[in-house]
Amino acid sequence: MHRIIELDHQIFSIINGAQLPPWLDTICTLWRNELFWIPVYVFIISVFIFNFRSKFYFFVVACLLTVATSDLTSSRLIKNSVKRSRPCNTELAGLVERVPCGSGYSFTSSHATNHFALSTFLFFLFGRYLKRHRWWLLVWAASIVIAQIYVGKHYPLDVMVGATLGCLIGWMWSWIFQRANQVFGWVDY
Repeated sequence: MHRIIELDHQIFSIINGAQLPPWLDTICTLWRNELFWIPVYVFIISVFIFNFRSKFYFFVVACLLTVATSDLTSSRLIKNSVKRSRPCNTELAGLVERVPCGSGYSFTSSHATNHFALSTFLFFLFGRYLKRHRWWLLVWAASIVIAQIYVGKHYPLDVMVGATLGCLIGWMWSWIFQRANQVFGWVDY
């Protein structure tokens, strides 16, 4: 276990210590901010409304259940059990703190869990419509979690486990939604 933590710290130092051009540095700090993504969330809801009219709320509720499950699992259950300090709250040598550290624990990354849960949910639910473009949903989530390491908020292990957990939760809710939709016939999509 000690070797895994040591490797985790080394990879963190490489990503966090990278010197990006100032404009990319600014993008990374914005990229990991959930408020930055409000237009994307509004766009997703607009797509639901446009394509499914009065039945769009089934998709919105399913997305909310997905994110609520992932956030509660990561933030309340795992973080409060593991209690791993954030890199920015430790004496880690060479840390570059690009955003205020804040409080709370690091393992698992709720950003990773939530974004991968939502992107995986949409990936499986709308995969046949998005076809090869659906992979961009996972690239989007991955870019956010890499930014979390870059700004000094999470270790790589935090985001990898959070991403894995998010993928499982997103897949689970897409499976539940699809099965329930087959039984109740809520939406024809």
